Amino acid sequence: KKLKTPSILGADHKPPPHSIVEAAMVSFGGRNQYVLVRGSNIETNPLLVMLHGGPGISETAWWRYHNSKVLEENFTVVYWDQRGCGHSYDSTIRREEMTVKQFL
Repeated sequence: KKLKTPSILGADHKPPPHSIVEAAMVSFGGRNQYVLVRGSNIETNPLLVMLHGGPGISETAWWRYHNSKVLEENFTVVYWDQRGCGHSYDSTIRREEMTVKQFL
């Protein structure tokens, strides 16, 4: 399921030609989890996966507020709200599913 996220804009106020801006719910380990992918140049910038400590509150908004301009200009950033966090929260997750093995 695709979700909305603001565009990355260059100096001309248009999206750079090789930029990526995608937000989606993706199934990992049998649970839908939120993934936001943003970067100004997918052809040349390395991938950076931001998987915070969790479970609990998502740090995606905090990371984006303080770091997105520099990170998204120099990396293709994948912000991942792992199971039980932020947009990936699901009240039907059983305690048995919240294990270190499941998170790895």
